[in-house]
Amino acid sequence: MNKEVFVYTQDSQLYINSVLEFKDLKEIAEPLIYGDNPLGYQRKLDKKHYYELARKLTKGDVLLPTSIILGVDKEFLSEYMDLEVDNEVKITQFPIGKLVALQGKHFSVVDGQHRLAALGLAVSKREELINYKLNVVILVNDRVQRIKEIKVFTDINSKAKKITTDLTLLAEYNYRVYYKPEELTEKEILDHIGVRIAYNLNEDEYKPNVWLEAIKLDVTSDENNGVIGVAAFKNSLNRLILTYIRKFDDGNRIIDFDIEKINSIAAALTGFLLKAWEIILNRWPGAFSFSTDNLHSYNNEYYLQKTTGVNALHLILEEILKENNFVEKTLSELERALSRSLIESKDWKVKGQFAGLTSKSGFNKAALIILNKGNEVT
Repeated sequence: MNKEVFVYTQDSQLYINSVLEFKDLKEIAEPLIYGDNPLGYQRKLDKKHYYELARKLTKGDVLLPTSIILGVDKEFLSEYMDLEVDNEVKITQFPIGKLVALQGKHFSVVDGQHRLAALGLAVSKREELINYKLNVVILVNDRVQRIKEIKVFTDINSKAKKITTDLTLLAEYNYRVYYKPEELTEKEILDHIGVRIAYNLNEDEYKPNVWLEAIKLDVTSDENNGVIGVAAFKNSLNRLILTYIRKFDDGNRIIDFDIEKINSIAAALTGFLLKAWEIILNRWPGAFSFSTDNLHSYNNEYYLQKTTGVNALHLILEEILKENNFVEKTLSELERALSRSLIESKDWKVKGQFAGLTSKSGFNKAALIILNKGNEVT
């Protein structure tokens, strides 16, 4: 079974446009969910959203006129249809029957995930919805260019609703590690590890986790959630990550790291930082704020989790790590160093003792103040 489609290029992007039925779409396409797919960049579906949409579909109270956007690997699809096209729009046949028979979801859902999920629910009450017709636009790219799907997803969603741009950033790195590793620099891989740590900390339900929902991962949102931006937090980790790798890795070059190695290092450092910040919390509990649900422990009225505090404390942690061969020893030394500090919770108040220390030299000065020292932390 074939479907008639339009194939055309625009600004060097190859498109396929057609009308496909839900029964076929559900067999060939799925969204790339972070955690479920190594190249995932989307959060899990909002159940409340698609359940409400399913309810309306069941009653026939809603229309779905906007296009479902899919992505596909050009090399894969070219095995089943002719993708050659000149400057004109070509009408050709799309082998939907063969694609369904493959019993594999080779197409990614770039936009329209909730509509498809809602149809899947509604079909149980309105069986005729299995044949629901949807306008579909397919982005066809070489494997190494499928990063374009992430950019399309970001462009569509950032203008209309809150998205988590840290996941798209992680996915961009992942695509490059998988398909263009020769183009990655050491700094970019360290940045990748830093963003992954920030995401892990922001989501980890380890208690106490002072970073739960404390990092501003969604740079497109107008909501004022979090106490520090993901870029600032990532940058505060640069030296610590590098020192950790040099101390504990098996000698591989950073530019040779694959996804598994990157994830492993990020996971180890996430656990390390959770314990380090538990020590910091116990030392200056008054500089944190706990809500009744214990979700938000950051306090915007204090510098401790803002750029100055984070950079200064990560400098101290990195210096201690340099001198120790074991993580547990590093943590005990951190606890001892902070216990000797003359700084109290009140000293972290905004516009207080640490005001204006927002440069590299300022972070060094803040670290010295914390440690009661007179020489810079280099």
